[in-house]
Amino acid sequence: MKNDDHSKLITTRQAIDYTGIPSSTFRSLVRNRQIPVVAINSRVHLFKVSDLDLYLEKCRLPAV
Repeated sequence: MKNDDHSKLITTRQAIDYTGIPSSTFRSLVRNRQIPVVAINSRVHLFKVSDLDLYLEKCRLPAV
């Protein structure tokens, strides 16, 4: 895996801060598999910045 910002893996707390999504909502999205996750074990999850960017882009509404 390339070591640039886009493919970087970040923690759950960092992902919540990065997206600005409330913690409970973010965890629900992960639990419902709406946001891709790298599950190291049942308690440790990591997220690719590029996956978070894709999710945010899908949620974006066009300007009127």
